[in-house]
Amino acid sequence: MPSFIVPKALATVEYEDAPHLTSDILIGPEVELSPEGRERRRQRIQNHANSYLKGSDLFIASANLKGPFDDMWNNLWLEVG
Repeated sequence: MPSFIVPKALATVEYEDAPHLTSDILIGPEVELSPEGRERRRQRIQNHANSYLKGSDLFIASANLKGPFDDMWNNLWLEVG
């Protein structure tokens, strides 16, 4: 991973919920969490972000590939065995 200098303004990350109206319809996994669950998630995100800014690698646990893919496409992540 290439090293970089973090500007002082970005030395730490503060994760905040996006403001919304009570009349807004919210969907997604965070809506289903309890307040304690949202706080743990916020802390986890902040810790990962601050660790990344200090030079640690960031591991992304999942990703999606959306097709359609033609027959010429080769899945490099497919385990053969």
